[in-house]
Amino acid sequence: AQAAVPADWRGQELKYLGQLAGSYLLFECEAGLLVVDQHAAQERVLFEKYLDEFSKGAIKVQPLLVPLETELSRSQMETVLKWRDWLKTAGFEIDQRGPAVALLRAAPALFCFTQPAFSGFLGYLSEVLGEPEKAAEDMKRNVIATMACKKSIKAHDFVKPQEAGRLMEDLKNAKDGFHCPHGRPTLF
Repeated sequence: AQAAVPADWRGQELKYLGQLAGSYLLFECEAGLLVVDQHAAQERVLFEKYLDEFSKGAIKVQPLLVPLETELSRSQMETVLKWRDWLKTAGFEIDQRGPAVALLRAAPALFCFTQPAFSGFLGYLSEVLGEPEKAAEDMKRNVIATMACKKSIKAHDFVKPQEAGRLMEDLKNAKDGFHCPHGRPTLF
């Protein structure tokens, strides 16, 4: 059984106690101990920030000094190329090198991809996306945002007290601060 989270934690003063197992942030509040799943919380905050930038047509894009590359099957590559123009509006600049190598030249500044994460991201997208013109815009945005948040590096696993405080401020302002984009609870 999931313990109920007092909805009023947002109004309470939070005292940061520290980090547990590189994954959980511990805060003391009037209601007791607040345990925050750092990755779920960061995914939620990134997800909403990205969708907000997207809806305003103001995605901050970061060119990569060294492009990331990944090998795809020919059918995956075909799908990715069909989506290339739309992905550019989503902040991802993808090129092709040879028949089966995709390059990531730029990505939304909110995200940070390692090579394996980029491979997983593109591999997954090429399997689930289908035909660009058949998919609804908000569905496409949600798929991209959910996957990008899941695959991008969560800053670094060690969190400084001021970063923990900032994450909680962002979470307080989130539309759904209680769940990551995949539905995992962010705190208890």
